[in-house]
Amino acid sequence: MEPDSSLQPEEQSPREEQLERRCNRERRARKTAEELLESKSRELFLLNQVLEDARDRLEETVQERTVELVSAKESAELASRAKSVFLANMSHELRTPMNGVLSLTTLLADSPLETDQYELVDMIDTSARQLLTLLNDLLDISKIEAGQVELQEGVFHLGNCITSAYSLMSPRADGQGIEFLKEVDPKLEHWFAGDDLRLRQVLVNLLGNAVKFTQRGRVILRALQVDDDSYTSESGSVMLRFEVQDTGAGIRHEDQGAIFRPFEQADGSVTRKYGGTGLGLAISNDIVKMMNGRIGLVSEPGIGSTFWFEVPLNTAPAPNLSATDESTSDLSPLNGKRILLAEDNIINQKVAVRVLERFGCTVDIAMNGEEALRRVRASMYDIVLMDCQMPEMSGLEASRAIRDLEGEACSMVPIIAMTANAMPGDREECLSAGMNAYLSKPIDQDVLAKTLIEWVT
Repeated sequence: MEPDSSLQPEEQSPREEQLERRCNRERRARKTAEELLESKSRELFLLNQVLEDARDRLEETVQERTVELVSAKESAELASRAKSVFLANMSHELRTPMNGVLSLTTLLADSPLETDQYELVDMIDTSARQLLTLLNDLLDISKIEAGQVELQEGVFHLGNCITSAYSLMSPRADGQGIEFLKEVDPKLEHWFAGDDLRLRQVLVNLLGNAVKFTQRGRVILRALQVDDDSYTSESGSVMLRFEVQDTGAGIRHEDQGAIFRPFEQADGSVTRKYGGTGLGLAISNDIVKMMNGRIGLVSEPGIGSTFWFEVPLNTAPAPNLSATDESTSDLSPLNGKRILLAEDNIINQKVAVRVLERFGCTVDIAMNGEEALRRVRASMYDIVLMDCQMPEMSGLEASRAIRDLEGEACSMVPIIAMTANAMPGDREECLSAGMNAYLSKPIDQDVLAKTLIEWVT
């Protein structure tokens, strides 16, 4: 029996075969695409998880670092405040006895003494002033690092400024048998605007080092004007160059890079042989930079060194110096003047009383601010000399209380701060408390006399 032809599969036409092959290719391609998409999706998911984990860790790290930075900032601020308090206390505690030492040596030097006694007093005075220089250097470098030093603009005669620095170091040079020379361009013998005290400080530092490290030969101080197109006579600004040349030990080339850094010297033997802290050049470097200048050196071991610095200064007209300015050698305006001395340190009391009595003044003493306030209310004084740190009531509190005595004539008595507080802001604090003037210890007797005369005339 023959098979039924209707049950046999129909043969596909070529077109149908082509269409089926295309469909099969598309199905395979779609499947491959789906598998690839699924694979990439899986990879993206895993990468996203990694990124999220990294982000979470980064956020945690940032938070941790932020906490650490805040803590470090607070610690640094606390340390800075502690340092400021320490420096203020150290300054006060050192200046108080230093005032007694220097004032007593001045009184001794003015009294009848044998020749050898004069020499002993002079050595005491020299040693005390060296200690004061060290104290001032330590405070200066601390204040400069804290940005608490500002240049005081004034008008000064450059020739006088240079001569002052030269004269200060001349006795040391003579004592060592060194030829000490000064060469100043005559064009610079006129008036300039700037901070002459800081300029003189740099000159003294450089001259002091030159004399200290020169065993024989000479030290030369030079001052000249630099030809610089940016500084013209029309604008009134000139570039000045100062040089201190010596025939001393010299500095090795490998040590010259650190010479202007604080507390650093050429080597450890320098301190043992010559003394010093290595602060003078660092302070000079900072001051010159504050003046918009530059500083440097040229040195050869065994031959000597030349330290130089250049600073721009504006010329200024000569000030109108009054012929009636009182000289501190004339103390007659102080004869019979009544002074109230508010001071709790016994030695400084006795020193101040002797000095004031030599000026012709009569002196009463108050041991603290409360006693000073009572005495001012009870008796009329020409001037009150007020220490700041005293028991019971400070000098600042006493000054405010005196100024608050409304309707009483004694409220207007001149008050002069005579204090060992010599940190930035201390002067301003005294003046804001109602004081009229400010003197920091150790007290210069000529400055004290001039200040007293200013406020009693």
